[in-house]
Amino acid sequence: MSFFKRESEQPSPKVPSHRQALSTTDLPMKPTSPAESEQSANTSSTAPVPVSSLAMPEFDQARESAAVLDRNTRIQGTLQSDGNVLIEGSFDGDMEARETIMVEQEASVKGHLLANDVIVSGLFDGEAVCQHRFRVTPGGRVAGQINTQVLVVEEGSTVNCRFTMTREGRQF
Repeated sequence: MSFFKRESEQPSPKVPSHRQALSTTDLPMKPTSPAESEQSANTSSTAPVPVSSLAMPEFDQARESAAVLDRNTRIQGTLQSDGNVLIEGSFDGDMEARETIMVEQEASVKGHLLANDVIVSGLFDGEAVCQHRFRVTPGGRVAGQINTQVLVVEEGSTVNCRFTMTREGRQF
């Protein structure tokens, strides 16, 4: 079984992940002085450069410390973690993580999720309760029911869900 803490020597992915697909238009704008801001507001030729929601260092750090269900593994049942969980394979059942559950591009998860944050880049079908944020990245497919405080659905994802937005996520 391949449910373990990932070692630092891991092969590089064949397909670039959503975090590697940044372009120069995804970079934040250079800070300006108030005088420069006023001048640029008066000219229509300069448009602000969007800041990408993809560059999230806290989630890259979460990946490094995550318990991993690798792509060659299928599990049915209940999984509980006091940290982060990275799913690259297939999981069917109930999963609870104190921190972040990450469903990778080729992964499939069916069942109930309970976590602080959930990031879906693969397939999720079921019910998720997030204390903070539920995020669907490009290529991610979600069906079911989501209860979260913050919902991020990125362009290129497929979502067919019932959402319940809360001011404060449910305590667990």
